Amino acid sequence: MRENGNDIQPKEDPWDFLASKLRNHPMAWEPRDFDTSLDSTASAASYVIDLDDRGVVEVEQALSFFKGCGLYGDEVSRESFPLPTLEAKLDAACRDIHDGRGFVVLRGLDPQRYSKEDNINIYLGVAAYIGDIRGIQNKKGDMLGKFFIRFIPSPVPGHLDLLEHITDSPDWSSVKPEMRIGIHTNQSLAWHTDTSTDILALYVLGVGTAGGDTLIASSWTICRELATFSPEVLEVLMSDCWRVQLSKTSNKHVLGPILQAHNGKIFLNIDVDLIGDALEPLQRQALDTVFALASKHSLRLSKKPGDMIFINNHSLLHARDKYIDPDVVQGHRRHLVRMWLRNSRLGWDIPASIRPHWENVFGPRGDGYPTFILDRTRRSRACGLIERQCSVTPARHYLAPLYATPSSSAAFMDYCGEAKETQHDPEDR
Repeated sequence: MRENGNDIQPKEDPWDFLASKLRNHPMAWEPRDFDTSLDSTASAASYVIDLDDRGVVEVEQALSFFKGCGLYGDEVSRESFPLPTLEAKLDAACRDIHDGRGFVVLRGLDPQRYSKEDNINIYLGVAAYIGDIRGIQNKKGDMLGKFFIRFIPSPVPGHLDLLEHITDSPDWSSVKPEMRIGIHTNQSLAWHTDTSTDILALYVLGVGTAGGDTLIASSWTICRELATFSPEVLEVLMSDCWRVQLSKTSNKHVLGPILQAHNGKIFLNIDVDLIGDALEPLQRQALDTVFALASKHSLRLSKKPGDMIFINNHSLLHARDKYIDPDVVQGHRRHLVRMWLRNSRLGWDIPASIRPHWENVFGPRGDGYPTFILDRTRRSRACGLIERQCSVTPARHYLAPLYATPSSSAAFMDYCGEAKETQHDPEDR
């Protein structure tokens, strides 16, 4: 296959692998597999893990145990957040994320029962059973990684925030939506994957008035249909001539496929901000075909406050509806908290072509970033380190990124706080 004099060759012959792997694999699901109105054998709630009253009590007991240990939130682990009964359910969910359908929803918590700090501790504690390695979310160091942190009301400039709040805060009304990234507006988000994380984790603190549903689609199902009806699109997706930037503000890039079969797994990584607009016509057509099939095979996840959603980012695309927030206090607005996770035991081997982005998130060895043992009686700056914080609410003042587009929802972000810092009130500290 050639276009404009350039060879477009598949990285590997997809046919044999796809034909055998996609035929009956649980990750190649259809939305009807969960619709009992269409199939009496389906279970619409089969991907939902209901904590029930006993499970909620166990989570609250684990929270009390963790707080009694005198640890900071990011020091949470299975050992410091014990869930003896739920552990088996969460282990099964983790296997389902990696080798089953690729997603689960944990349901039963009520965020209104807990303080803002306790909600974050619960999120960290439960998520530790799904992914024990927490990834960086931008170049300023927003992460949930193995670092000294403290809980604060909202982010402070010059420090490194550890959580990504996905919301449209009324405090940001002075910054036009087009100057923010997509997750910080109420606009819809097109089909995409996040930047080379293994697991996308979302904790639902509020759902808003209407809209805002998360939609997911199996990349494996999309590939199965392409292999049957449009093999030429697969060739384009698996070709080595996709130019993917290492960051939006850098001209450095890597060439590689956005779809590949590696060690028995199928990876489809589409971050439209990093792929950019300089696409060959065949590449643009291939993306349009993928997005159309994602919509055709999409499953809508209706969310409830307290839900924790875990998505295999390598095997599922996701999107979001536009939503409406009420003109009331922050706690009733749509508000999700995002983490990027990896499970050190079940995590997939990562193909070389996406390792540069993946290592930005999880470190050069994929095991996170080093642990610093600090004297907590001293300021971290005195130890020669930058203090990392765990903001339990969105920033009161919006710190604009170096770039923002309606689709900027998943990229490893670059912020302009160094060059142009937003003024913050002293009470923010």
